[in-house]
Amino acid sequence: MVSKTEKAPRRTKSLPTPEALRLHAIDMMQELGYHAVTLRSLADRIGIKAASLYNHIENKEQLLFDLLSTIQIELLQEMEKRLDGIEGPRNRLRTFVEVHIEFHTTRRKEVFIGNMERRNLSKSHNQEIIRLRTQYQAILEDILQEGRERGEFNIIDMRLVTNAIFGALNDIATWYRQNGRLGRADISHTYAQLIFRMLGILDETRQEGQGSKKA
Repeated sequence: MVSKTEKAPRRTKSLPTPEALRLHAIDMMQELGYHAVTLRSLADRIGIKAASLYNHIENKEQLLFDLLSTIQIELLQEMEKRLDGIEGPRNRLRTFVEVHIEFHTTRRKEVFIGNMERRNLSKSHNQEIIRLRTQYQAILEDILQEGRERGEFNIIDMRLVTNAIFGALNDIATWYRQNGRLGRADISHTYAQLIFRMLGILDETRQEGQGSKKA
């Protein structure tokens, strides 16, 4: 019987080995850290021979890269999908905040690994993760730039504001708890209000585009 303080092992016997490998690798790297996880201990957790892992991965560093690139690509794809059809910088920024928080609170373990273990990637793999993150960051920068050009956002330094927003949003994954005092929707709403105030919008409840008509 598992005690209240002890984490029950993830049940993956019915899953294909690649998926079981991914799930157990996430659990172990989040719990123990990259360097403490060996391929042998990972194989033992899955219930296969260590040599069998090489049918699915080249080495542990490649496994780490696969985990980090997958979550970054999935975040990018989800953000692009959810922003599709959303017009106006304020509406798009609100959606960006919601999606970012939703993703980072539902995929907390992978986010934690990405923040703590990326330094263990090879130079080429690290550069690829940076490329993906830069592509994602550009989405926020484009939203902010549109808002500034339309006179809706007061932005003195784009890089400073972008870093401040990501710093605030990314930190949520470190303290969020599913059964905590605030739900995900409450957190998203509050953070959106804080970000809008930082951009000089005090009355965020006003409808976007109110009082203006297209020619």
